[in-house]
Amino acid sequence: MSDAASPPLCFAFTATLRERGARPVDRIATGADLLRWLDAAGLLATPVAAGDELLTSAHELREAIYRAGTAVAVGALPAACDEALLNRWTARSSATRVLRNGRAGWVFPAGEPVHAALALVAVDAVETLGSGHPIRTCADPGCRALFADFSRPRNRRWCSMATCGNRAKKAHQRAFKEGIA
Repeated sequence: MSDAASPPLCFAFTATLRERGARPVDRIATGADLLRWLDAAGLLATPVAAGDELLTSAHELREAIYRAGTAVAVGALPAACDEALLNRWTARSSATRVLRNGRAGWVFPAGEPVHAALALVAVDAVETLGSGHPIRTCADPGCRALFADFSRPRNRRWCSMATCGNRAKKAHQRAFKEGIA
């Protein structure tokens, strides 16, 4: 579902809990936050409501994806409980990809559009983690975001050169100037 130009949907979802290595900041703290994220990701076509029960399920899915991705990043297998949770979510996938006004979009079954949207995130996680592309964890100890390494030499270290990579380069330059490096 993703390509080298954009991060996989599943890793964009795990990135809603930022600064994992430092002080976590949850960008999906409420049901309304979840709906805003799903809408911004192009996964909701009509306004819907999300309660705390669904928010808890979304957080469980997000963390299962993160744990599974972290395992794959170090060459291990995901925990069986995380695989089972992802597989339960993918089994709920009932959305259809359509072309409307020249643009790709999703059509969700009536009644459970948020569940169907989260199921698409799980499907993307399964496809991404099982793709064979190297999965990495950002080298910034404060970030720890997951990313798929689509670089030609397969040696990318940061989730984003513009943020984490730039921060690391500046820290190295400061250390060099101070005679530490």
